[in-house]
Amino acid sequence: MPLSIAYMKAVMDNELKAVKSEIFAYPDELNLAISQNVPDVLMLTNYSWNEQLSLHFANHAKKSIPIVL
Repeated sequence: MPLSIAYMKAVMDNELKAVKSEIFAYPDELNLAISQNVPDVLMLTNYSWNEQLSLHFANHAKKSIPIVL
């Protein structure tokens, strides 16, 4: 897991105590979490080795948002 995202979580946990944040190291766990409860904000890393995976989960989360008319 990249150190930069762990730093982001540490700052959020310290400074934004009302905000619940989670880190997922495994795609299956993130997939399950999105399926159970679509997050208000989804932060993804962007590295050459995970670009397609991040795009997949961005699209998955976007499709999971209920349409409100």
